[in-house]
Amino acid sequence: MTIGEISKKYNVSRRTIDYWTNVGILTPTTTLYGKGDKMECRDYGKSNEVRLKIALFCKCAGMSIDDTLTWVKVIMYDGQMMRNESLKEFFKKMIQEQRDKAVRDYDAALEYVDSIL
Repeated sequence: MTIGEISKKYNVSRRTIDYWTNVGILTPTTTLYGKGDKMECRDYGKSNEVRLKIALFCKCAGMSIDDTLTWVKVIMYDGQMMRNESLKEFFKKMIQEQRDKAVRDYDAALEYVDSIL
């Protein structure tokens, strides 16, 4: 899958995919093609789709790039996703905590509005 294809499929900008590639979250293979001056094409295979989904989760959960890279490395092993129920429960708990924080922030914002008006 090319950068354009993966960008469109997951609604992620090419710039974000380039950035995540540069920091090591995504690890495409490179293919040379063309005549004369060879051109490069990065191929984002199935394991990169999983890595991208993990990165998107981490982004939604408010994690830093460093934390995201750590989680990608923890979850991915030899190009395969580690399947682990306790890991799944951990992520569910993290999502719930993020949701709870968003609700608290929303409530605090409403209190500010009430105190202003």
